[in-house]
Amino acid sequence: MAATTTGPVTMRVTEVRRRPGDGERPEKTAILLSEEAGERRLSIWVGGFEATQIAFALEGTELPRPMAYQFMTSLLEATGSRLAEARVTRLDDGTFYGVAVVEGPAGTRELDARPSDIVNLALLAGAPVRVDPEVLTEASESEKGASYLAEATTYPDDTTAIVVEFQAEMERVRAEFLRRH
Repeated sequence: MAATTTGPVTMRVTEVRRRPGDGERPEKTAILLSEEAGERRLSIWVGGFEATQIAFALEGTELPRPMAYQFMTSLLEATGSRLAEARVTRLDDGTFYGVAVVEGPAGTRELDARPSDIVNLALLAGAPVRVDPEVLTEASESEKGASYLAEATTYPDDTTAIVVEFQAEMERVRAEFLRRH
């Protein structure tokens, strides 16, 4: 049943799911979001790098060096600005579009952005993630949206597995570096 909403719907990022690649089949990663004041859910496919960063943010695990999203968050703070909202504004032929709503000394600006980027920033900055009602309806209540969500929830690797695997790979690379030097 569709919820009636007049403005963007606040969502919570609940997990990251990944299906590893296999031969000709490429790796697929998705972030799953749930409506804070309701039951609707949606999945957004994102790149592996972006998904890993979201997984680290969800797990509350820090990396030994700042990655791009930590740097972007620090830049906003250093300029007296803040991410006020990450908003998914459009769904066009299976591709989500969004804006970063940034408040700063020059006022409030809406910057075109990929959802994976603004979700990463929102998690680090403590900003809300919102989805325009029309996008949420199309992505969560349509047959196609439901099938995408069902597919993503079956991916075998979850948030914790992604973080553990990345940490193990970092440790392996570090050990190899130390061995060679």
